[in-house]
Amino acid sequence: MDEKKNNAYQQNLATTLEYLYRHPQTSRTDIAKHTGMTPATVTALIKDLSKQNIVHETGVEFTETSGSGRRRKMITFTKQTHLLVGGLEINARGLYLSITDLFGDIISQADIPLEAFDPQMINETIINLIEQTTADLDPNNILGFGIAVPGHYRSATGKILTNNPLWQHFNLFEIKKAIPYKFILKNNIDCMALGEYLFDSQNSPTQFNFLHVGLGIYNSFFNQTQLGLSKNPYIGETGHMIVELNGQPCECGKKGCLQTYISEKWLLKRAKKLFTTSRNTVLHSLVTEADELTLQDLITAYELGDEYIRWQFEKGIDLLVIAISNTLLIHPADKLYLNSELLNYPEFQQQILAKVNEQLRFMPFERNVTLEVLPFDPFRGSLGACALACLAFFIKHKNITTQVIA
Repeated sequence: MDEKKNNAYQQNLATTLEYLYRHPQTSRTDIAKHTGMTPATVTALIKDLSKQNIVHETGVEFTETSGSGRRRKMITFTKQTHLLVGGLEINARGLYLSITDLFGDIISQADIPLEAFDPQMINETIINLIEQTTADLDPNNILGFGIAVPGHYRSATGKILTNNPLWQHFNLFEIKKAIPYKFILKNNIDCMALGEYLFDSQNSPTQFNFLHVGLGIYNSFFNQTQLGLSKNPYIGETGHMIVELNGQPCECGKKGCLQTYISEKWLLKRAKKLFTTSRNTVLHSLVTEADELTLQDLITAYELGDEYIRWQFEKGIDLLVIAISNTLLIHPADKLYLNSELLNYPEFQQQILAKVNEQLRFMPFERNVTLEVLPFDPFRGSLGACALACLAFFIKHKNITTQVIA
């Protein structure tokens, strides 16, 4: 097979595999109809995948219309229990590693909190974490690793492009010297969005927003047709959307950025200042030192009626609602995922869903955007990195494979 034909075959194969992820039980006819490939091409691809035991016919037959139309055989993936991918997330809480099969089912997980290692030794720490977690696995079964990074990756230097000094010593080239696997890196929130798209296809549309509200705030604008394509690095930095003119100075140099009102980092920063400057706060009944404060302490203070803490949360949620509503007005999306430990608190979750719905009632037509607050999972980024690895090393999506670091 010459190079041109081989490239076309690989692209068609990737298209077929991606379609099967999104439609776990389908037919040859449906694959051809929805991908634009010819029936003959699809038949040949399914034959090849069947020989490799990647897909099989379920034995179920169906017709799309009543009557005596031709019955179609159902095609689905064969469960590959031996083929695995790895995913690592680097974030301000620490390192989170997941090993899954090709469909997101967890094989093993491990984490190292940030305070447990020296950031100057981050490469050595990652190497040890991967080696320990994969020690009992056959390396021939691991297709590769995705890494979800806090910011953007610069392939020329092997480093993370971020203003956080914690990650200045990360260097993929140093990790590659010790680890034999292929790697691919992407922003951690973009990875989380990929996890929803690939591993929860029944609930995720082809176009959605994935908004993360944690220590910082970032929005992944997911679009299946632009999967893996590079984008303006400013897009998604919702935390630096100005929501109040001449507001709180942000570390980015601007004033009134959204993250200074509702991100976990800034909520704790203001609470610590309150703790040290005021005796009239219930925070003193919860901890003895300002640095001991946690997000849960702030929620407890809110429940106990601390006036300043209640005002802080309520203003932050109101500004977050404005940012969400404005984003939905200018960017088409069928669904908005909210990923936040803070918003898993039932009262805050109810407030934000009700207020966003209220903001979008000004037009006399039915809104078709679904809002979903995801259960908080500290491993969500690493699982998303596993989805990235699946796209790169199993599906071999054309826009993803160009970013692989072999």
